[in-house]
Amino acid sequence: MASTQLKPDRRQGFDYTYDKRLYDCLCDGHARPVRDHFLDVLLWVITC
Repeated sequence: MASTQLKPDRRQGFDYTYDKRLYDCLCDGHARPVRDHFLDVLLWVITC
Protein backbone atom coordinates (compact mmCIF):
# COMPACT_ATOMS: atom_id res chain seq x y z
CA MET A 1 0.00 0.00 0.00
CA ALA A 2 1.37 3.41 -0.90
CA SER A 3 2.10 5.72 2.00
CA THR A 4 -0.46 8.23 0.70
CA GLN A 5 -3.20 5.63 1.23
CA LEU A 6 -2.26 5.02 4.88
CA LYS A 7 -4.14 6.69 7.66
CA PRO A 8 -2.34 9.72 9.18
CA ASP A 9 -1.20 7.79 12.28
CA ARG A 10 0.37 5.09 10.13
CA ARG A 11 2.17 7.68 7.96
CA GLN A 12 3.69 9.14 11.14
CA GLY A 13 5.29 5.80 11.99
CA PHE A 14 2.72 4.14 14.26
CA ASP A 15 2.50 0.44 13.40
CA TYR A 16 -0.83 -0.11 15.14
CA THR A 17 -3.73 2.04 16.20
CA TYR A 18 -6.76 1.05 18.24
CA ASP A 19 -10.25 2.16 19.11
CA LYS A 20 -9.83 3.42 22.69
CA ARG A 21 -13.56 3.61 23.33
CA LEU A 22 -13.99 -0.03 22.27
CA TYR A 23 -10.95 -1.08 24.29
CA ASP A 24 -12.34 0.64 27.40
CA CYS A 25 -15.73 -1.05 26.89
CA LEU A 26 -14.06 -4.45 26.57
CA CYS A 27 -11.98 -3.86 29.70
CA ASP A 28 -15.12 -3.04 31.68
CA GLY A 29 -16.35 -6.57 30.95
CA HIS A 30 -19.94 -5.69 30.09
CA ALA A 31 -21.53 -6.65 26.78
CA ARG A 32 -24.01 -3.79 26.41
CA PRO A 33 -21.45 -0.97 26.01
CA VAL A 34 -19.58 -3.06 23.42
CA ARG A 35 -22.79 -3.69 21.47
CA ASP A 36 -23.75 -0.01 21.72
CA HIS A 37 -20.33 1.00 20.44
CA PHE A 38 -20.65 -1.24 17.38
CA LEU A 39 -24.15 0.09 16.72
CA ASP A 40 -22.85 3.66 16.93
CA VAL A 41 -20.08 2.86 14.45
CA LEU A 42 -22.54 1.14 12.13
CA LEU A 43 -24.91 4.13 12.23
CA TRP A 44 -22.00 6.48 11.57
CA VAL A 45 -20.92 4.44 8.53
CA ILE A 46 -24.46 4.28 7.15
CA THR A 47 -24.98 8.03 7.46
CA CYS A 48 -21.66 9.02 5.84
